[in-house]
Amino acid sequence: MNDAAARTGDDTRSADRPASRRAIWRVGAFALVVAALLAASVAMTGPAPRAADSGFPKEPPPLALPTNVADDSAIAKAAAMLATGVLDAARSEFTDLVANDHDDVVAQTGLILSRWRTTGPVSVERDLQQLVKEYPESAFAALHLGLVQTMLHEPRAARTSFDSAVELGRDAGDATSLRMARLADDLLHPDAFRGDLPVLVSTSELPETERTTLQRLLRAVGVGDHNTAADIAGKVPRDASALLRAAALAAAFDKDTPQLTVDRLGAIADEPTTTTSARDRARMLSALALAWGGSRAEGCVGLRAATQPGIDAGTRRLAVPIAKEICG
Repeated sequence: MNDAAARTGDDTRSADRPASRRAIWRVGAFALVVAALLAASVAMTGPAPRAADSGFPKEPPPLALPTNVADDSAIAKAAAMLATGVLDAARSEFTDLVANDHDDVVAQTGLILSRWRTTGPVSVERDLQQLVKEYPESAFAALHLGLVQTMLHEPRAARTSFDSAVELGRDAGDATSLRMARLADDLLHPDAFRGDLPVLVSTSELPETERTTLQRLLRAVGVGDHNTAADIAGKVPRDASALLRAAALAAAFDKDTPQLTVDRLGAIADEPTTTTSARDRARMLSALALAWGGSRAEGCVGLRAATQPGIDAGTRRLAVPIAKEICG
């Protein structure tokens, strides 16, 4: 299961393949299932194992699998059972997995979630809280605790858990932890677009001396390593080209402070020495940052402006499919 990936490739030919850029806005299966379950957690009531568990959804949240897990692996099969509500069979599979590896946090989390209908959601939350205490560096455990707390109508506790998952995942830096951080960040910002802000600057547009820096930025954004992206972006010199500085701001975009990115991109666009192409790209990225941060209507004004005649050709080629996809 893949969360939505930011399209950040540095192949300039991608600008001539508008349809391929739709990958920017695809929401992964996990995020879709979570969205449906969280909506159900608000609307559903009904019988549950115990009175303390009344009013909660009948299904647990799905398991966000680690990266690079084969579809035919035991953990993937158990997660599929969990996601389709076959909880007894899922519990049996997860029990075997935990028996084989007592420190497998993923299997332990799945086993706890599979008890949703037997011990009840409140007990599931308590067990996940204990798991988080036993594995305090696990972004995986923190993310799933936040999911359960959201479904139990505990928004403050859920936000704390999601914040922890973001911090732990980014600190750990491995592929799975970074994915958990990205999912948690998306869930903290339900009105925003999934994943990281696309950089939309190619290496061929920059002087040769700046291309390595952009490639490092693109790699960091591509794997969801926000800490590394922000670190690289922070070291871009003030006398760098306007396009590289704009790319750095996009790479370091934070959904908690979208206006900061918008303002800084606007400042680059307004510099007297900024070329027309860099000005138009900075303004388009500024509009995209607004949309990515949750201000879609305001962002769409700028995105549509970037599609008009007179805009730099490269920026316009990017803006046309983007505006059509997210603004209609």
